[in-house]
Amino acid sequence: MHDKKLCKISNVGSGVIENALFADEDVPSVELRDAKLRRCLFVRIRAKQAEILDSSFKHCVFEDCYFKDTHFSDVDFTDSYFRDCNLTKVSFEGCCLWYVRFSRCRVDYERILHAIPSQSSIAVPLLRELRQNALQMGEKNVADKILVKTIEREKEELKAQFWAISDYYRTRFKRTARIKSGAKFVNLTLSGLIWGYGLKLTNLLLSGLFAICVFSALIAKFGLFVKDPNCAVGVKLTSLESFYLSVVTFTTLGYGDFTPASALARLICSIESLFGIVFLGFLAAAVYRKFAR
Repeated sequence: MHDKKLCKISNVGSGVIENALFADEDVPSVELRDAKLRRCLFVRIRAKQAEILDSSFKHCVFEDCYFKDTHFSDVDFTDSYFRDCNLTKVSFEGCCLWYVRFSRCRVDYERILHAIPSQSSIAVPLLRELRQNALQMGEKNVADKILVKTIEREKEELKAQFWAISDYYRTRFKRTARIKSGAKFVNLTLSGLIWGYGLKLTNLLLSGLFAICVFSALIAKFGLFVKDPNCAVGVKLTSLESFYLSVVTFTTLGYGDFTPASALARLICSIESLFGIVFLGFLAAAVYRKFAR
């Protein structure tokens, strides 16, 4: 801060200003046009209902600033940092928000999400910053919504990498990297379907029920089981018995009512038990996340 020259916003013209300090100014309804600022520091600036047009604030830091109801139009904020700022009801029309960071800011998320870059590789870091800011401000519901948007944009980028949709991707991502991107895409897609990226407990319960029904059908179709301990002969189970056995196996209760009497039956039950253990881990994580909010 000490190596920056102190300047006034009222003196900002159309020329380039670098390494300047703007501090403790109250400039309501100020209008800036064609301002070009680089590596500047703004501290405790109150610019409510300001109009900032066709300007750039590259590599700048904003600390404890008040921009409520301010309108930014065609402003370049590349690699800038907002910390402890009030950005409620701020509009970013046609602005460049590449690599912008936020920390403990009051943000109108719906407005800023409209200014998210179209490039997924640029949008994802910005969305992560917004989600982290929402968590810092205790806005868990907003953070969850942004998480879903972040993952959807990540999937778009992974799909572009896998299919190498342009020369950029074909040059940068070779076969191995593309396969990894495809695997990550599948993993995220399954995560969304199975438990909504950890946000939808209902999805997870339905996924568990679906797995139980699938294994129940496999048990009824291919499994031989001993029902009576006094008889070692394996028999087919009824649909109801198969469903019951699938439930106790999937939930790892294992009452021992039925004993597998064939290699295939043992294999089916073993695989279902593994699925059940994984499911219970996901369930514990989802329940903790939901009630630890």
